[in-house]
Amino acid sequence: MILTKKRIRNINALRGVIKEGDKFTCGVKISNKFNEVLTKIGFSERLGAGESILPPSIFGPVSLYNAEGKFIVHKDKPKETAYRMAEWHWKEWHGPYDRVEQSKIVDVPYKRYPRTFVDPPSVEFTIFSTTNDERILIGPILEYNNANEQTIIHVVNLFLEIFGECQFFSENLDEIIKLPIKRLNWKILPPGQRP
Repeated sequence: MILTKKRIRNINALRGVIKEGDKFTCGVKISNKFNEVLTKIGFSERLGAGESILPPSIFGPVSLYNAEGKFIVHKDKPKETAYRMAEWHWKEWHGPYDRVEQSKIVDVPYKRYPRTFVDPPSVEFTIFSTTNDERILIGPILEYNNANEQTIIHVVNLFLEIFGECQFFSENLDEIIKLPIKRLNWKILPPGQRP
């Protein structure tokens, strides 16, 4: 199954495809359309099996959180004093005609809400070769359950942000195929103006 959304907010899209407790991984099949993105991530040009890398934070908010973490701002608590460093420049008079430029680094206080740092998940991408001699780029192996819901959402959104698509593979790297759905919609009212 290939998912081609901008992002997902819950794992409901996977409920019919992957069973509770199954192990799977997210990834993409490597093709020519991803060459530019793969070099941006930092993979070598030969894309050898076994290469693993942490994607940089240049692609968007999900990759930024994956690489650098984030802060949770507590607006329900009173503000605290924080300091930021700034470089100040000024000119001094040394005699009637002489001016000398001076500078120093100072700490400038300001008020802000308290923050808690959340460590980055640091999801790495790895290149693997399948039995069909296809190369795929995958993330970590995940177990499908409610306890891992946030991790699954993050990994899927990371692939969607960087590649624009996400594919699901079983633990032994077989492609998980979603069966076609046959909709059996009810006919509540028969056709006509006034039945």
